[in-house]
Amino acid sequence: QMCIRDRPAHGRDYRTSGNCFGQTRYRQQSCLGVAFAAFGRDRGHHGWTGSIVPFAGGIVSQIDQTTLLTDLAAMIRIPSVNRFGLDDPSDPAEAGMADYLEARMKALGLDINSHTVADGRRNVWGRLRGAGTGPTILLAGHMDTVGVVGYGSPFEPTVEGGRIYGRGSCDMKAGLAAYLEVARILIASGRKLSGDVIIAGVID
Repeated sequence: QMCIRDRPAHGRDYRTSGNCFGQTRYRQQSCLGVAFAAFGRDRGHHGWTGSIVPFAGGIVSQIDQTTLLTDLAAMIRIPSVNRFGLDDPSDPAEAGMADYLEARMKALGLDINSHTVADGRRNVWGRLRGAGTGPTILLAGHMDTVGVVGYGSPFEPTVEGGRIYGRGSCDMKAGLAAYLEVARILIASGRKLSGDVIIAGVID
């Protein structure tokens, strides 16, 4: 199991006051659970806290932790600090993240689209097409992070004691990495869903 945390330079855990389901305060749950719950699997499971492998059995047992953590580590290494109104159109805050996410979705075989929202900052999304008989599921996450004041090496992912540290590791690059793994598993399964799945990386 691997917990996902942001951590400041003084070494203590940066704990969020909420989580994906709103069930357990001060614990960030894996967005893989949210993603697969959207497909009607493993609903109602409680008691898992911050694990990237929250369930046993079924489709979730196919999670490739190496791929998932490689994607997350790569995202942590990409600075995407929100400048909160002080944007530079020649250097959009989320540009590196948009490029990475777009490339990974393309490599998976998704249909890629993007839209520039403002000051060169763009949303990117990929569509995994289903049979066209069911609803579309959107898995979306923001690509920016808050600031890095007080952090020693905010963009260097570090694994310690079953946790991965780095700016954005928890909020919410872990979610984006999980969405890519959802798509990979669905494609590898050879099963076509009734509806489409869209993975989107958005600016804040």
